[in-house]
Amino acid sequence: MAKKTTPNPSRNALRRFISDYLSGLDLDEPSDGRIKLRRILEEALEGLDDLDSGEVPSIFTPNLAKRQRKYPAQIRRLHIKAIVHVDALKRQHYKKGEALKAVADALGGHPRR
Repeated sequence: MAKKTTPNPSRNALRRFISDYLSGLDLDEPSDGRIKLRRILEEALEGLDDLDSGEVPSIFTPNLAKRQRKYPAQIRRLHIKAIVHVDALKRQHYKKGEALKAVADALGGHPRR
């Protein structure tokens, strides 16, 4: 059995939200949609517990096709932020090359055009 770690605060908040949502879910008149939703949310709660134990449950396993993209999600987000900063510098009358260099220097990288 995996050793339990300290729960992630964001995971705890999500766990509370899902639990509260499940508590308020009206199953007096169950429909197929509500029953499926309940099962998915319960699986998510179990998955959060598994994550706290160091396991990655199937509900949170990344899609292989998306994981193998050229740019992983975090790099794509950082790339977008860099573009926003370059655009802001260009609006301040920097030339494109100067703006790219300024952002690259701030990030400790090399500008790509």
